[in-house]
Amino acid sequence: MESVMDAKQASAASVSSGRVGVEDDGVSGDSVVTAEGALRLIESHQSLQQAILKYESIVEHLERVCDEKVHCDPPLS
Repeated sequence: MESVMDAKQASAASVSSGRVGVEDDGVSGDSVVTAEGALRLIESHQSLQQAILKYESIVEHLERVCDEKVHCDPPLS
């Protein structure tokens, strides 16, 4: 998953650097606003991916803890 996140960060960087070139070329303000919106969307997507990875690791940890507890406790009956 880290390689996917690295690729997305590189994509965000290229959008950001592309935005600077767009402003220098005198393109309309709509293009700049669209580029900035795209950058924010990419950043939000990255944040969401990081949150999902953290959530999945927490779930896996809880599953391991539950499995250990079940295997360590004597039967109730």
